[in-house]
Amino acid sequence: MKENHILRVMCNIEKEDEQTIKIIRELVECLGNEMDIQFVPRKDLPPLPVNPFSKDETEKSRTSHYLLIVASIDIYTIVGRAENARKILCSLYNLVGEKLFKETRIEEVRRWLRHVENYYIPKSGCDRIPYYISKVNNFVMNIGGDLYTWGRKYTDIKELIDLIADKCNLGGPHSARKRVCLYMRWMVRSKPDLRIWDHLSPSELYLPLDRNVGYVLSELGVLNKNEKKYRWKHVEIATNFAKKLFPEDPVKVDYPFFLLGRWLKGKERIGKCEELAKAIFKWESGKNTFSNAVYL
Repeated sequence: MKENHILRVMCNIEKEDEQTIKIIRELVECLGNEMDIQFVPRKDLPPLPVNPFSKDETEKSRTSHYLLIVASIDIYTIVGRAENARKILCSLYNLVGEKLFKETRIEEVRRWLRHVENYYIPKSGCDRIPYYISKVNNFVMNIGGDLYTWGRKYTDIKELIDLIADKCNLGGPHSARKRVCLYMRWMVRSKPDLRIWDHLSPSELYLPLDRNVGYVLSELGVLNKNEKKYRWKHVEIATNFAKKLFPEDPVKVDYPFFLLGRWLKGKERIGKCEELAKAIFKWESGKNTFSNAVYL
């Protein structure tokens, strides 16, 4: 039933407006070369405690571990804007060093957090950040301390998503498991992502479905605009749609759709790509939002 739904949406698009599909692909290409804020080298962001571009296997292990901690807290209700996850973890590393990767006691991590500038930490994050850091560290400790090597034993991406989500409490079996899907994107895709687990195929990845990506998909008619909470069934629908656009790299749409979702809400500039976006979404005069120009 899910696959039929996607085929129907795509067939309608391809039959009635092939130009729209062409523009969506061009828009993704235009926005798709941006490196993720969690590891992009940028002067206005703190330097990372790992080298995510290193070919050294020890450093790949540290990066794999660090990125899972990042992904575990990279959610609006915990850190607010995504770059705050980077700021918080880099501040903690500057405070405690390698203990950031080893501590499993929630109270100890909570104590560290009191010494970090907390003006960018939402109230709910003060409890949840220590919880997830402890959870991830406990998981990595239990698999022998080397997440990079452990992950290379698996060839099924969905199995890896389920294992990591279950062990780190990053969403139940029917949830969207956005944070783990995001982690897998960083670990498996090639540039501008990191391709640390290069034995896995990007064609098998699942779309990390957050509120901005979901907003774009609902505007395109792929997801229902009335959905209040995304579940795994919505991830499958969204991923199947993305596979029709980019069969070998469906998650290529993730960061472009994230930026586009923020642009649609008047919260992001997309520069030279704006004209392509306006060919799909029509500006409503006097408002900071865009409305669908093409009914799909």
